[in-house]
Amino acid sequence: MSERILNEAIAVSIKLILHWFQNFRALSLRFLDHSIHVGLRGPLYSGTDLREDSDMGFAQVTTDDVAAAGVGAVVERLLARVGNAPLYVSVDIDVLDPAHAPGTGTPEAGGLTSRELLALVRGLQPANVVGADVVEVSPAYDHAEITAIAAAHVLYELVTLMALRPLD
Repeated sequence: MSERILNEAIAVSIKLILHWFQNFRALSLRFLDHSIHVGLRGPLYSGTDLREDSDMGFAQVTTDDVAAAGVGAVVERLLARVGNAPLYVSVDIDVLDPAHAPGTGTPEAGGLTSRELLALVRGLQPANVVGADVVEVSPAYDHAEITAIAAAHVLYELVTLMALRPLD
């Protein structure tokens, strides 16, 4: 992938929980005004964590927001934030509740269901998805392969989104 394409792909980054490389890259390229973290929950390291996240330009959607507003409303917010810019989607699998993804190094109760995550990803169909990843899958922590199944379905949906886009 060329540097130009990488820069364009990361220019807009919907973040489904933190993944440091895209955060660092987006911050260094000053594209955070289109970025959003979805699925935030759990304890924080500092009382200023969420404020600092906002100060850097990230919008935030908690799992409580998803539960209260519904997936459809969150998808509308995501699409409004992204606009027509190239979109890179990074899914940290621990956005899912441990009941749906026990095989991660950082399980945190209160996460999304796999149904909610898949609906969020499918809702991005109007967006210009140009790249994606799914991170933090740790099969050693999941004897029943639940996490790998969820991750595979998320990846399938992400690839489908990219395949639906016309080639320029």
